[in-house]
Amino acid sequence: MLSKRSGEFDRRYGHLPEEVKNKIFSRLKDGKFMSWLDEAPIHIVVCAAKHAIDMREDVAAAIENMLLMIHALGLGGVWVSATVKDAREEEEVKRLLNIPPEFKPLAQICVGYPDQNPKERPKKPLEEVAFFEKWGNPLPFKVED
Repeated sequence: MLSKRSGEFDRRYGHLPEEVKNKIFSRLKDGKFMSWLDEAPIHIVVCAAKHAIDMREDVAAAIENMLLMIHALGLGGVWVSATVKDAREEEEVKRLLNIPPEFKPLAQICVGYPDQNPKERPKKPLEEVAFFEKWGNPLPFKVED
């Protein structure tokens, strides 16, 4: 099977000065919601080329890969999907970061050192999350742990 794309993703990387980071992310803090944004030493704004057909899927896959690597390095990472709340804020973020018109900020990743290790949540039994042919039909085989 061939990939529908034969080239690299269109990527760019940059560093946010502290004052720009504060302007962008202070508006996302709403009471206790995301109050920890200031504590993250690294913020990655993930952008996509507007012309990309699967831009949201591409960004989601890239973010997941970044989060896996962040974890592998012993760091903590959080995917924040609300980089901007509306079109006006998107234009302001693009202006502050000098993002070209053909790119769109879609998400951000906050990276830092975790100060806690939450307990692993118990997994649901496979029978509750996987079905055969139709929703609710049990699998016709048993899966051993």
